[in-house]
Amino acid sequence: MTERILASQKVWFTNLDTLEERFVQFNPTELAHGIAAEYTQFTAVGLPYQPQQFSHTTNREFTFTLPFKVEGPTDLKNFWTTFNFLTACTHPAEPGAAPPTVLFNWPNLATVVVKIVSVNARHLQFDADLNPTRTDLDITLRTIRNRPRLYGDVRLNGLFE
Repeated sequence: MTERILASQKVWFTNLDTLEERFVQFNPTELAHGIAAEYTQFTAVGLPYQPQQFSHTTNREFTFTLPFKVEGPTDLKNFWTTFNFLTACTHPAEPGAAPPTVLFNWPNLATVVVKIVSVNARHLQFDADLNPTRTDLDITLRTIRNRPRLYGDVRLNGLFE
């Protein structure tokens, strides 16, 4: 029971195609997320400015760093399993398909359906056999939206789904 309570206080991912879950070793210390309004700029002959027409609002992106510390064979296996899971989520299961959809959960802040856009590893320390003992994974996620979000929705409820 205690393990499940502690796990529920960690960031986790679920591959919605396979239902495989991965909890992080350590929670990230920072989370950045943002959204942008995109406009098309037109050039009109004789006008001293460029008119702008609203095009769309981008899908929200989350960026953060997952720290890993390896103190033995179990930690090393856990690191590679998590790295392989996250990296696999950037690849399709078969030719012509798309990478899987992932449920991202940051307890008490966000539970959103996303695509993993990038996973970049920075190996910072190594043991005598050159196995990584400290690694940071820089992760970028992009939300999936299947309906428009309008001003009133965001004003009333914010960006959190």
